[in-house]
Amino acid sequence: MVIEFLKSSPLLLELVRAFIAILLALVFVLVNAIIFIYLERKVWARVMQRMGPTYVGKWGILQLIADLIKVLGKEIIVPAKANKFAFLSLPIFSTGLALALMIVVPFDYIVAYTLAALEPIYHGFVIFKYTVVSNSFSSGLFLIFALLTLNPVFILLIGWISNNKYTVVGGFRAAAQLLSFEIPLLISLASVIILAGTFNLYEIVEKQSKIWFVFLLPLAFILFLITAIAEAERTPFDIPDAESEIIAGWNTEYSATPFMMLIFGMYVRAIISAALISILFFGGWHGPELPGFLKPITGPFWLSVKIYFFMFLLILIRSAYPRYRIDQLLSISWTKLLPLSLINIILVIFVKYLSISYGII
Repeated sequence: MVIEFLKSSPLLLELVRAFIAILLALVFVLVNAIIFIYLERKVWARVMQRMGPTYVGKWGILQLIADLIKVLGKEIIVPAKANKFAFLSLPIFSTGLALALMIVVPFDYIVAYTLAALEPIYHGFVIFKYTVVSNSFSSGLFLIFALLTLNPVFILLIGWISNNKYTVVGGFRAAAQLLSFEIPLLISLASVIILAGTFNLYEIVEKQSKIWFVFLLPLAFILFLITAIAEAERTPFDIPDAESEIIAGWNTEYSATPFMMLIFGMYVRAIISAALISILFFGGWHGPELPGFLKPITGPFWLSVKIYFFMFLLILIRSAYPRYRIDQLLSISWTKLLPLSLINIILVIFVKYLSISYGII
C-alpha cells in the first residue's frame, strides 16, 4: 500500500528516493571515514614506529575511541574578537559541502545494490534497487567541480573569521594552493569528458566496459591523482596545515567538536577523491563476475575494492613523502602540471579519434 501511495504522488516518491539515497550514502561515508582514519593511524604506526595505534586495545582499536572521547570532552573555545555565530557555523557549512558530493558520487549504488542482493532472504530488499538517485545527474562531473571550487572560499573565510594572523596566513596559503591546482584538475577532468562524451558518471563508467580510461589517458590519470591529493590537502601537499610553520594553519583556533568536523570533512574529500579516481579511470564497477550467490554484488564489490585500494594508496603516500614548501608547490602547479595538462588535452583528441576508429569506446 505504501508503494502504491508513493506512485500516486511522483514528487513525494522522488523525495523519498532522495532521502533514502542520501541516508545510504551518508552511512557508507561515515563508516569508511572511520575505517580510513583507523587504517591511516595503523600504517603510520608501522612506518613511524608509533606505539599507541598499534598496541592500545585489540589491533589498536581503543586508541581511536580514546581520541574520540578526548576530542568530544574538550571545551569549545571561541576567540574573544571572533564573530561567534560565524565561527561556529562555518565548520558545519564546510563539512556539509563535502557531504553534498555524496549524492552525486554513487555511494548509494554500493549500499543499495548490496542490500538488494538479500532479496532471496526477504523480497522487500529489492526495493533498494529503486532508491539509487546518483545516476540521475546528467551533469554530475560539472556539479562536483562546482562544489569543489567553493572549498577555498570556506577555508579562507574560516581563517579570516578566527581573527588570528596564523589562521589568516593558513587561509591564504590554502586558497593559493587549491586555486592553482584546480586548473590542471579541471583540464584532466575535461580530457575524460572529451573521451567519454558525457558529464554523467554512470555513462563514463559504461564507456569503460571494454577498456579502462587509465590505459587510454595515463597522463590524465597522473595529473588527476596529484591534483586530487592537493585538493584533499594531504601530504605532500598539506601546506595549509603545516603545523611546524604556522601552528595548524587555517583551523588553528578550532577545538573539540568543530575541529573534529573540519578534520572529518578532509577525510570525506579524500574518500571522494578515491571514488572519482576509481570511476573516471579504472572502470568503476566493471570487473570479473563473482561466482554463485555473490553474482548480484559484482558491481558494488569491485567499485568498493577500487575505492579502498586508492584510499590505501593515499595513506602510503602520506606516510612516505615529506611536505613541500609553498613556493615549491606553486611552482609544480604552474610550471609543470599546467603545461602537462595542456599537452594532455591535445593528446586526448588523437586518442578519441583512434578509439572511435577502432571501436574501443
